[in-house]
Parts: sequence; structure tokens; C-alpha cells
Amino acid sequence: MSRRSIQALLWLVAVVVAVLMWSRGVARAIAAEQAAVRLGAPVFAAQEAAGKAVTNAEQRDRLADELERMLQEAERQRQAAPEAPQLGAGLGARLSAFNPNISLIGDFLGQVSSGPDADYSAPLRHADLMAEDLDDFRVRGVELLATAAVDPFADALLKLHFSGGEVELEEAYLVLHDFSFHRTLEQLVGDGTVKIGLFRMALAPTNLTDDHDLPTVDRPLVLQQFLGPEGLIRPGVSYSRRLRTTGPWIREITVELTNGQPIEEADEAPIPVRGTDFPLALVRHQWYREWPAETAPLWNPACWLGPGEQTVTVAVNGVVTAEELSSGSTYSLLQSLDFMWTWVDARANAYREWLVQAELYAAETEHPTGGTRADVGGYVLLQRRLSRPWFVGLRFDATELPREDGYLIAASVHATYFLTEFNRFRFQYEWFRQDLQESGSDTAHTVWFQTVYAFGAHPPEPYYIRQRF
Repeated sequence: MSRRSIQALLWLVAVVVAVLMWSRGVARAIAAEQAAVRLGAPVFAAQEAAGKAVTNAEQRDRLADELERMLQEAERQRQAAPEAPQLGAGLGARLSAFNPNISLIGDFLGQVSSGPDADYSAPLRHADLMAEDLDDFRVRGVELLATAAVDPFADALLKLHFSGGEVELEEAYLVLHDFSFHRTLEQLVGDGTVKIGLFRMALAPTNLTDDHDLPTVDRPLVLQQFLGPEGLIRPGVSYSRRLRTTGPWIREITVELTNGQPIEEADEAPIPVRGTDFPLALVRHQWYREWPAETAPLWNPACWLGPGEQTVTVAVNGVVTAEELSSGSTYSLLQSLDFMWTWVDARANAYREWLVQAELYAAETEHPTGGTRADVGGYVLLQRRLSRPWFVGLRFDATELPREDGYLIAASVHATYFLTEFNRFRFQYEWFRQDLQESGSDTAHTVWFQTVYAFGAHPPEPYYIRQRF
């Protein structure tokens, strides 16, 4: 072999080695970047490649900020209405534009209670303390939620609830929000919305919220007794719109007309808003106002919290129906007042929040033989957000029982940890006491552990946290 051939061979070997070393370094960089992306921290991968030292606290904050940015972008894409497919687009592209957003939400509950089991002669009047064994773990329910824009004029929702081996249709309705397709309807409805189907009625924020999205494990006692364990859910029609106002308060009115009786006969609890052969009518009038941090008033407790954004919501509600009995028809009336005040720290990267919420109910039922029965109840909820993931709160309940002499009172404390918007854990302790004229009194101490997880399309955030977590 000639000298020139040896030199060419050596150069070739050197080039091959250099290319291999370079490709190995690129592969390592790509693998590191992909691992960082899988961990949700692409910013940190770039910093590590540059050799920058970042503390654990800074890494957590930047990871949280990057995750929040990604969730905001995903939420904007989810809320964007699907555009009409362009002519010439493929069949798959045209069909995917109308795919619904599907979420699956699981609610797992563990509890230990000193109360009696359900086979006791005087079981507790509490929806979550009526099982045959109060000391157990159970899947309280799995919810399948599908939402979609039907067309430019309407949206639709379908919600199925799986519990105890049974499937229940919880909600299924159509929301018409644009009436430009018909001039007469547009003039009649204006800028309001119409809901048609099976839905949760607009009786305060708590009734509008599913069990897994409540700020506490259990539904307030007054709602359990006056509206039933699942809340007031009926098939019918709902109309809601904002009223014209020149002041700082935003007013909204909602009118709903639904069936008086529940869908399932098993839900025929002795609640004052049950109607047989008569419809159920609801009217809600709500006032809402918000204050930016620089104009927050000083007449409320926020004066010692510092600058923050505040909101106040006040609403009055009325529900009326009737019931056909063998001795004649009788009416029932439910009136309520709900209040909510929120305060959010206005500083950047600050997650301090306060929530004060209260609901008061008064029920009046007429007896066919003469006279009326009146019962009252309510609750107060106080909740504070300590940091990005942690919420703590207190709730006090007191209510009478419709169509049964006695009362229920309870006090609970809870702590909630949001791992992300899709995964949260809660611990709650509740002291519960009932005093009934016929079956006497009883007391129970209960500890709950709850985990709620969701996957699929991003579910709506609960009302008691900031819109963007």
C-alpha cells in the first residue's frame, strides 16, 4: 500500500471517529432534552446544557410556571369553537372538527366513623353516612363527561354517572347561545341563553356543582335535606340573561321550568320541592361585582389582607311546586339567599386567597287539611388558600328536617392538596349530631380521605379556586 493510500485511510478513520463522537454527543443531548420534556421541564434542560446551577426551589417555581403556561394554551384551544372545515379537506380533518371533548373523573372515598350502620334503628340522616358499613373504602362514583359545539348556535353536554354497578344519566342538555338564525327569536331572547334537557338547576353555586368538585367531601346538610342527596336535578327548560344596568353591579336573572318529580322513583325523598303532576318553577336574581386591587374597598375584612382583587355575589332564589295527594293538592315553596365573597392576592406569583360562602334556606309546605309547616337551614363555609397546592377550610351546618320534627348540626375542617388540576387529595374531619323527636339523638365523629382524578379533555375548574390553577 502506498504512503498516499495510508494517509487517506487514516484521514477516513479520523473522520469516522469524529462523526461517531459528535453523533453520540447529539444523541445524549437529545435524550436529555426528551427526558426533560417528559418531565414537563424543557426550560431546565436548556439550563443544564448551558451548565447553569438552579436551586430546587427555583426549579419547582419554573416547572410550575411552565406547566401553567401549557395548561393555559390547552384551555384556550379547548374553548375555541371549531371552525367550519375547508372545502377540499380530507374526511378525517372534517370529522375531527366535530369530535366532542371527553373527560373521565373518578371519586374515591375512604371513611372511618363512630356513627351507627344503616341497619341501626335510627340511622344517621346524612347522605354519606347511610352505608351498611361506615368504615370502608369505596369508589363513590365515576363520571363520564362529553361536551361539544353542535354548531355555531348551540353547545351540548352529556354526563353519565357510574356507581355501585349502575349507570345513571345525570345531565344531558343543549345550550342555545346564538339566535341569529331566526330574527323573531333573536329579538325575543336577546343576548340570553336557553338550556333544554336534564340539568342541575340554578339554585346557588353548591347545587350547580357535582359531588367531586365541592370544596368539601360531603354536600351541606341543608341541601341534602331540602333538595335530596344529589341536589336539585330536573328535566326542563332554562332561560338566563344579564340585565341592563348603569351601576357597578352586574345583574343576572334565571327562570327555569322543569318537572316536579325526579327522574328515578328511588329519589323520592321527603323534600319540600317534590311535585307530583305539577311542574316546578325557579327564579334566581343575582347581583355580582368585582373590585381591582387598586380600587378595593376598605369596608370589608380585606383591609388587613393587603392589595387584592375582590368579588361579591349575592342572589335570591324562589322555587315553587305542588303535590297531588289523596286528600287534595298542596303547594310547597322554597326560598333561599346565597352569598359569596372572594379575595385574591394581586401580587405576582402569590397564591393567597380567601373564600367566604353562605346559603340560607326556608321551606314552607301547606297541609291539605289546613295549616302550613315551615323549616329553615343553612351553612357557612370559610376557606383559605395557603399556597399553590394547599387549601384549608371550615364549615358549619345547621338545619331542620322537612316533614320530620328535629334538627341536624355539624362542624367540619378540611385540607385539600392539588397535585395538579387533574389530581387532588382531601382530608376532612366532621362532628355530626342529630336530634329527632321520634328516634332520639345521636352523635358521630367521621374522618374522610378523598382522591379525585381526571383524564381526557381538561375538566372545568371548581368554582372555589382561581380560574387558572
